[in-house]
Amino acid sequence: MLYPDYEANGFFQNETGGMCRTPYGDMADALLSDVTAPILNRYGVVIAAGNLRSADTELRDKVETFLANAATLS
Repeated sequence: MLYPDYEANGFFQNETGGMCRTPYGDMADALLSDVTAPILNRYGVVIAAGNLRSADTELRDKVETFLANAATLS
């Protein structure tokens, strides 16, 4: 898990869960499906946390362009 104890974030009235220590530093970003193609193409590796088969055409096009630029999708 990249962000240990983050799942408890919603239980606090402050940022206790959101400001969690990570064993990896700031090595990961969370991108949403509405990420722009120029931003997505800044990354060399993306780990998809969902089913891309049911993604809309716009997202599929962005991912295909991302992969065409010799990037990796897991």
